[in-house]
Amino acid sequence: MKTGGYIATILASLALAASTASLAGPLGENGNRPITLVVPSSPGSSSDLVARILGRAVTEKVGNPVVVENRPGANGIIGVQNILTRPADGSALLSTTSSPVVFNKFLFKKLPYDPQTELIPLVIFARGTMMLGTTPKLPYSNLAGLIADAKQHPEKLNFGYATATQQLVGELFQKSSGTKFTFIAYKTNAAMLQALMTGEIHLAISDPAGFDSYMKGKQINVVAATAPSRLRVYPDVPTLIEQDIDLKLETFNGVFAPKGTSKADQDALIAVLKDQVASKEMRDYTLGTAMDDFVVAGDDAKKYMDEMISTWTKLTREAGIEARQ
Repeated sequence: MKTGGYIATILASLALAASTASLAGPLGENGNRPITLVVPSSPGSSSDLVARILGRAVTEKVGNPVVVENRPGANGIIGVQNILTRPADGSALLSTTSSPVVFNKFLFKKLPYDPQTELIPLVIFARGTMMLGTTPKLPYSNLAGLIADAKQHPEKLNFGYATATQQLVGELFQKSSGTKFTFIAYKTNAAMLQALMTGEIHLAISDPAGFDSYMKGKQINVVAATAPSRLRVYPDVPTLIEQDIDLKLETFNGVFAPKGTSKADQDALIAVLKDQVASKEMRDYTLGTAMDDFVVAGDDAKKYMDEMISTWTKLTREAGIEARQ
C-alpha cells in the first residue's frame, strides 16, 4: 500500500504487525531505514536523554533504527535550522524542549524561523519545571540571601544560561524580584553547570535532571523551583511562589516534523510516537526527574503550543520584556 513517503507506510505496517501480535520489523515497503532525531542540545542533557529513550522505544516497537544527532548552540536555533533543511518525508524529526519552539520567540527580534508555521508538532509530552541554583561559593544558600545581595549590589552577580528558556525565566525572575544581574551565555547546559559549581557564575536556572547529581553531591545549592507547588521528587525545595516571587513556569518535550511533511506521514509518525512516549522506560525517567505523564498529539499538540505562546506573549508584555538579540 503506497501512501507517499517511506514513513507514511507505517500505518499499514502497524496494522499488519498487530494482526500477527507483533510490531517489530521494517516500516513498510521501503525497508528498515533509519530515522534521525535532531536534538538542539548537547549530549547528556535532559532533552538528549529523552530523545535516546524515545529512539530505543521506537526501534523496539517497529524495528527501524533511530539515530540521535546533537546540534547544540544558539539557544537551539542551530538544531531547528538543521531540521528545516532536511527532506520533509519523516526521515528526520526535531526532538526538543519548549525552549527553541516557544521561548525563542520572546528573545530574538529576528528569529530565523517561525515555529508556528515551519514546524509541525507531532507529539508534546512530559511537562516539567525549572529550578534556581546558586554556587556554594556564595556566603548564603537561600533565596532571601541571594535577593538581598543582588539588590545591594546590582549587576554584581552573574546569571548563567544555556537556553532560551533559562534566559527568559532569568529575565522574569529579575523583574519579579526587583534585582539586576549580569547575564552570561553558555553553549551547553553542562558547561553552565560546571561554571556554577566552580563559582564562575553565581546563579543559574536548569531543569531538575540537570541539577540532580550536583544537588546530591552538595556541589550546587538549589534554592527554588518554578513549579506551582513543591515537587514530589524534591519536597525540600521551596517554590518561588511560596517565597513571595510571583513566577511559575511550565516546560515540555516534543517531537516535530518540518513543514511540508504529508498528512499521511504525520499520522503514521503520531501513531508510533504517541504510544512510545508512554513507554515504561520513558515514564520511569520523566516521573523520576519531576516531569509528568502529560501527552497530546497532532492538532491537540498544535493547539497546546499555540496557547503557550499566547500566554507567554501576554506575560512578557506585562513584564516589559522585549527581544534584544
